[in-house]
Amino acid sequence: MDVPAAGARLPVPEGWEQADADALADPDRRADLVTRYPGADALLAAAAEMGDRAVPAFVAFDPSVSGTDVPLAPNIAVLVAQPSVGGPLLDLVAGFIGDGFKDAFGAEETTRERVDTPLGEAVRLGYALAPRDGVTLSAVEYVIGAPAGTLLVSVLGPTDAVAALDPDALVAAMTPLP
Repeated sequence: MDVPAAGARLPVPEGWEQADADALADPDRRADLVTRYPGADALLAAAAEMGDRAVPAFVAFDPSVSGTDVPLAPNIAVLVAQPSVGGPLLDLVAGFIGDGFKDAFGAEETTRERVDTPLGEAVRLGYALAPRDGVTLSAVEYVIGAPAGTLLVSVLGPTDAVAALDPDALVAAMTPLP
């Protein structure tokens, strides 16, 4: 899937419902996503709290969980902040984003490391979210200093679904748009 605001092509599992920046700016479309995907309300609210600091560019949800009792639909989200940052500033920005994520989702940071991606240097953050309805939840976020801006790419959902998505392979398969 091309995400023009992020200057990147992102691999998305076949059949997943996708919403680009225009769809995410539409209140009716957002309301529809919240109605159909458990946890979409918290995800979109957390993105909205970023205000102008990070603009939602893309989200995809696993439609197989629509209408089920899963407490958080597996999803992939991309936000874009300006300007693009790197070096020590990337670590600082990742810390701010991580703190906001922990507050929004009641998450505990489990890992933090520097990684290289096809789009630029990044900080990879892993989280354990508070279990809901007996389901363990987790998230992996990448804060990437990319040419189009500082990208926040996140994968959230039940721990087994996040592992099956293989966030590291997903980010490694991202490519810059021509």
